[in-house]
Amino acid sequence: MMLRLPTIRSQFGDLAEAATRDQMSYLGFLAELLWPSAATVTGAARNVGSKPRP
Repeated sequence: MMLRLPTIRSQFGDLAEAATRDQMSYLGFLAELLWPSAATVTGAARNVGSKPRP
């Protein structure tokens, strides 16, 4: 099984440059990198099983 992380893949380079420039901690960099992906997954999970409203 392959883990696909398109949000992380698309933002990694820019965030890595910003982290270096801003002297961001490793944990800060990871938080910035993972937050958009987690929000996308959370939003998709909320929509699973939801019934359309009439």
